[in-house]
Amino acid sequence: MAEITGIIQIEFETAEPLTKKNYGQFIEFKNKLEKFVQNELEMAIYDIANECGFEADDIHPAILEELEFEPDEEEEK
Repeated sequence: MAEITGIIQIEFETAEPLTKKNYGQFIEFKNKLEKFVQNELEMAIYDIANECGFEADDIHPAILEELEFEPDEEEEK
């Protein structure tokens, strides 16, 4: 069976400072993003593959491997 693989990278900037105080917001964001990737994005990929004639038999779960939280140093002082 043939395989199609790839990597989707998400990178964005925010004006909201990242501090230990808003770490909870980051966790909420991460949880919602993981749910989106596993449910909606995975199904969309399946649908797109079928629309393009690949008739996907099996799709391994899309995985959000790493999402980092790096507090702003200036805000920590």
